[in-house]
Formats: sequence, structure tokens, C-alpha cells
Amino acid sequence: MTDNQDRKPVDLAQFITTPHLKESLIADLAPPKDWSCLMLKIPMKLVKKSYKTPMIMWFMMFAVYALLVVFAYPFYVD
Repeated sequence: MTDNQDRKPVDLAQFITTPHLKESLIADLAPPKDWSCLMLKIPMKLVKKSYKTPMIMWFMMFAVYALLVVFAYPFYVD
């Protein structure tokens, strides 16, 4: 979203004079730098459907089961 002068909300936050409020708004409006596909933070913009989250979930689930089989049921070779 932009205004008539093609400025985004993060650009408008630069004009705030209160330092604490300015830093807080810029941090909230900046693009996320974390694993946003896991939705650890509430997104501040529209979230599109992604297959990344279920794929990570399936990979982690199969990795846990594989480790369980390897360590809980060790294979003995005679």
C-alpha cells in the first residue's frame, strides 16, 4: 500500500519525532527477518498460501521417527 506520493507506511514512520515510538514503528513495519513461514510472529501484512510450512512439518516429523527407529531399535549385524 502506498499513498499519493508513492510512500509506504515504513517511509512515513521516518517523520515521527518521538525516538521510542519511531524505532518501535519501524521495527514493526519492517519486513520480517525470521522464519515467517512458521508463523512465530503475527504477520503485519497479507499472508499468501504456502506449502513451505507443511513441508517443514512433514520433514521434521519423519526426521523424529527416523531418529526414534535408529536409537530406540538399533540394528545388530552378526
